[in-house]
Amino acid sequence: MAMDKGLQIHQKINMTFLKMLILLLGIFLSSCQGDIGSSGEGAQQPQEPFEFSVFSAQEIYKTTDSINIWATLKYLGNDRYIKVWHGEPIILFSITDGKDIKLGGVRFLTKTSSILKRDKLYTYECSSILLDGNDPIVDYLNETNLEKGLFLPPGEYEVEAVGAFSLNDEDTTDIGLSAKTRFKVIDP
Repeated sequence: MAMDKGLQIHQKINMTFLKMLILLLGIFLSSCQGDIGSSGEGAQQPQEPFEFSVFSAQEIYKTTDSINIWATLKYLGNDRYIKVWHGEPIILFSITDGKDIKLGGVRFLTKTSSILKRDKLYTYECSSILLDGNDPIVDYLNETNLEKGLFLPPGEYEVEAVGAFSLNDEDTTDIGLSAKTRFKVIDP
């Protein structure tokens, strides 16, 4: 009987310890939640004073119109200029209709540097996209001749521009900037 009481006490202690462990784990995980991105749109952590936007020349394009998209970046800090380290290109664009079409770019990991002057507006054109051979839009885009511009089939699209760079060549934590815009493509 004494052994059963000792076993019961031991089980209660183990159960209390397990409850405390689960509680501490829950507190730890909830405190880390904000690091991922509270907006639900990925890691977007501008740590320095930058202004970043993406634009479309039109809200509505015809299927015969070349899509014209660009992003702007402006350094607003206290220094006259800063040197940033980044892969090439510094800004990536992705275009999706939220269903089948997902177009994007590739950033080469070899780091290069750029100088950003305070209050100067830098413009980056969406000039290249990456096609996956299995993507259903590949045949359509091949028929439109990508050298003449980007032409898309009818639909509603979202463009995201993403900038990622660091303030020194040794830093592995990038400053992440992201901006989105939407446009529509209709038949002529």
